[in-house]
Amino acid sequence: MLRGPTQPAHQRWRWRHSLYARALLFVIVGSGSILGAVLVQSSTLVEAQVDRVLTERTDLVRALGAYVEFRIRRNLGRMADAIGPAMSQPEPDKRNAQIEEAIDLHFRTTVFAEGMFVTDVEGTPFVAVPHDPRKLAQHLDIGGYVRATAQRGRAWVGPMVALEPGPRRVLVVMTALRAPDGRLDGYLGGFIEPATADLLDPLRGTDAVASGALDLVDAAGVVVDSTHPSELFKTADHGSVLTRAVRERREIRGRCHSCHEREGSPTRRETDVLAFAPLPTLDLGISVRQPEATALAPAFAIRERLLWLSASLVCMFLVFTGLSVHSVVKPLLRLSRAVKQAAPDTGRLALPNLGHDEAGQLAEVLEDWHTRLARSRELAEAARLDRERERVRRHEQRAYLGRVLNAQEDERRRIARDLHDTIAQDVAAYRLDLERLATQLPGGETGARLRNLEEKARDLLVKIRRILLDLRLDALEELGLQPALSAHLERIEKEHAVRVILDVEGTEPALPYEFAVSIYRIVYEAVQNAVMHGHAEHVFVAVTFGETHIDLEIEDDGDGFDVDAARKRAGRNGRFGLLGALERTRLLGGTLRVTSTPGEGTTVTLHAPLRPPPLDDDEPEPNGAKEFS
Repeated sequence: MLRGPTQPAHQRWRWRHSLYARALLFVIVGSGSILGAVLVQSSTLVEAQVDRVLTERTDLVRALGAYVEFRIRRNLGRMADAIGPAMSQPEPDKRNAQIEEAIDLHFRTTVFAEGMFVTDVEGTPFVAVPHDPRKLAQHLDIGGYVRATAQRGRAWVGPMVALEPGPRRVLVVMTALRAPDGRLDGYLGGFIEPATADLLDPLRGTDAVASGALDLVDAAGVVVDSTHPSELFKTADHGSVLTRAVRERREIRGRCHSCHEREGSPTRRETDVLAFAPLPTLDLGISVRQPEATALAPAFAIRERLLWLSASLVCMFLVFTGLSVHSVVKPLLRLSRAVKQAAPDTGRLALPNLGHDEAGQLAEVLEDWHTRLARSRELAEAARLDRERERVRRHEQRAYLGRVLNAQEDERRRIARDLHDTIAQDVAAYRLDLERLATQLPGGETGARLRNLEEKARDLLVKIRRILLDLRLDALEELGLQPALSAHLERIEKEHAVRVILDVEGTEPALPYEFAVSIYRIVYEAVQNAVMHGHAEHVFVAVTFGETHIDLEIEDDGDGFDVDAARKRAGRNGRFGLLGALERTRLLGGTLRVTSTPGEGTTVTLHAPLRPPPLDDDEPEPNGAKEFS
């Protein structure tokens, strides 16, 4: 068996990744999009048609329901007006005769052609035309009808009942009879056979009913009147749903599946368009059903035309897309072959002339790119060297700053040690000598002066010990950051008569001593400035230990100051203030922000990582910090 030449595997792989393959994919996606858009549009048209048809049907059954209720209520009113004068007759026999005469005269011309009856306020019938009141009371639950009417406070329609003689099924309608002064005299009831009362006659010839069905449904979901006689006295298709809709006074509209036997077609399951509306106050409802194929015929026709149109558009789309892709890909293939054949070490890339379109512009761009490539490499190398020098500079700066701050702490410890071993010891010895001399010379001017000198020596010793506490942070080393801050702030409260509040959130982790010292000194400087220079009366210190960061906020109600002016004169006259705090913040790899307005106090906030980055990290400079004295 002969076989034609097969395409190599690597060429097939190239084709799958070519512009032709991509164009084919786009053609498939585009065609699918066109078809999808047409389908969506057709579905939208169908849904819009459904909504319009349902709106029309709902308006139709709502209007017909109002008409049916109007007829029933008007006939009830006519009969109530006819027998009203007789209800005031004091003699029962005369009253009954007059009522019976009035009913007999008018009831056949109303919708209550099957008869009417009158009961007292307890529900006992005493007049019935053309029925016997006693047999009527035995056959029907008239007392229940009366209670239902009284409970609703309006006209009431009950479920269908069978009247004797004969299998006549009628609706019971009742309303209250009241005297001119509003007093309840009794109840008036009537029997309606809906099919013979022609309640649905006004719409029997409309287009919506001619191809569908119009049903009058009672509160039990039973069809009591219909334009299709075969549907009479059957439970409606969705009976429970319609029953709830009648009870809840709720309209229903939608598409449903139902099984109906229609003229000229066998019984089958099909989709109908259904609209249902209850009567305004009576416990009845009206539904109209129409086959979907008839109701939505215009929409289905438009959808079919759209599908044919979309098929034509897809064919045209395929032809023009193929031509367009070929006209674009061919010059690109020429350009690709020329680039492959060019020598890699030449200073200029020689490419064929492809015209002035996008392919020609691409060739020019490639030539220019080849020329500028070497220059860009030189610039990239220079930028890399600059970044390396900047990283080294920051590394050296942070290392130097760390050594300076560590040297400061070492110097503070040495000074504290010297003060404690020399001046503090000497002042303590002098105070003891003065105290002993004052005891030996208790009286006279000399004794008083000795006691005064002893008190001054005691105050001097207290000041020296206070300086020792500020220089040597024993509490920080032994107890941690939070106890050290708490002890320091309590001492500030006692010594300067200010209110200092410390609020700590989170659990303090194990912090390196250098980190804790930096945080402690930042809080120390901020509180010291607030008390000594800002003359604050209240200082609030908030410390928040997060999982990876620590946040500080020191807020006071002091005099405040101009931050920019303070930054410009930072370091003058030997005063550095929070400039050292800024340096410690940089060493921690955090950010320090100072906001202040003259007369409105000062707020210092710090955000720093619990584990400062290593000194050789290429970290950015902290943002948002202000330097001032």
